[in-house]
Amino acid sequence: MIMLRVLRRKLHAIDYYSARRERSLWTRLRDAALPVTLLATLPIVALMNLVLQRPIAGEMHHGTIWRDLDHAHTAIFDDFADERPSHLPRSTESPAPDERGISAGQFRLYARHAERGWPLTTSRVDLPIDGEVELYRERGRTRWRMLDDENGARRAIIAALSEKRAPQDLVQAHQVESHVTVYPLRWLGNAMIWWALLYLGAAIALVCLHFAVTRIQRRVALRARRLRRSGRCPNCAYDLRGLEFSDRCPECGDLSW
Repeated sequence: MIMLRVLRRKLHAIDYYSARRERSLWTRLRDAALPVTLLATLPIVALMNLVLQRPIAGEMHHGTIWRDLDHAHTAIFDDFADERPSHLPRSTESPAPDERGISAGQFRLYARHAERGWPLTTSRVDLPIDGEVELYRERGRTRWRMLDDENGARRAIIAALSEKRAPQDLVQAHQVESHVTVYPLRWLGNAMIWWALLYLGAAIALVCLHFAVTRIQRRVALRARRLRRSGRCPNCAYDLRGLEFSDRCPECGDLSW
């Protein structure tokens, strides 16, 4: 019997809380905010992936450009100094011109990539190699991207990259000029985060708007009540004293009583 009573109370509670409530404009707006924010989530995530880009530079790699007596250039990365060809000197100091070669300059390169998306990284774009090349004859540093394709130093560095006599990150960046890696799970995570943020913002905006409209309606009702008690039209404040026989205001035509 006790179990039946408890079950009956539970059923009554379910019937009470599942009963249909009176729907108003604000409840409809709150219910519509859920699917609307969901539909707006995917364009926002795609826009963030397209617009928001954070370039990140990788590790800097240094090297030396050697020129032999035949004026042929060879690029040697410091990480691969042990693999230097035999016709080049072992010292990085510039030897005499009548020896096996001289140091023609130095360079430093790094591989870059860009992370896209917010708050989670939704894709990664491998950017071209960047850096600086310093040639002793030119007495200045030149950006890697500004070097001419026929430049001897540039051709020597490209040859080292093609022959994989360079760090792995630079070799990969040289082989694949522009490669995009997409992270589907992070897209889904960003969509859930943006959906929660948008729905929370919409709910807060609706609450604030409902509060403001309620305050305005209450002030209008208090003003109309005060005018009606003083014998004036609640709409235009026209003096209606002595005009109790008419239901409408002679000034604005509104129902005054």
